[in-house]
Amino acid sequence: MKKKEQKQNDQAELLWSHRAAWDMAFAELDKLVQDFHDGENIEKPLDQFRKNMQEIRRGDEQFHEEFLIGPIRKILSKDRRNITEREYLLAQAAGFQLPTAQSIGIAPVSDYEVYLNCVYEDDKIVCFMDPNETPQIKTVDEQTGKTRIRIRLARSPEETNISYYTPEQKRFFAKYRPDVLARAQQDKSSRSEPECPPTEKGEALPDKSDNERKSTK
Repeated sequence: MKKKEQKQNDQAELLWSHRAAWDMAFAELDKLVQDFHDGENIEKPLDQFRKNMQEIRRGDEQFHEEFLIGPIRKILSKDRRNITEREYLLAQAAGFQLPTAQSIGIAPVSDYEVYLNCVYEDDKIVCFMDPNETPQIKTVDEQTGKTRIRIRLARSPEETNISYYTPEQKRFFAKYRPDVLARAQQDKSSRSEPECPPTEKGEALPDKSDNERKSTK
């Protein structure tokens, strides 16, 4: 608990320092305008203000990378299983919706633990698995004749294979959601592709089927 509180304190300190830098820069600009008199050399204070703003912009880029872009990029990459709890919480705070303990009905565990066990990886793909999802089904629009597929962030257990579950995942779902293990394909030979475009293992981004995409060259 102390470790978590320390992380929150560190994050709060960085947020306030970032806000303080902006406040200081605009306070300097306000003072510059108030103190300026015709005929005075304004170039030197303006040059200092420009330098301050450049420093703030660099800090702003670092801030967004650490607190927003970085965590989301990692949570959508093939390395998503190695995301830290801090990165997970930051992505969640940014509005990235993933299965939670409450959503899949296993409140005794943390959302982060649920996340780790809902990352599915086999020899072709890395994606999310949601126990509440159902298999992808193609439908055809009667008027246009075009095929439609549902936009999803995760696959259903039926679209995963238990042979690729890690020992931790098997223990986790055996304890909290045994129905997931029963719904998953039971061996590699029975592995079938879902009703969605084929994908290759690589950095994954949300597409029309789930949280995967075709590798682009």
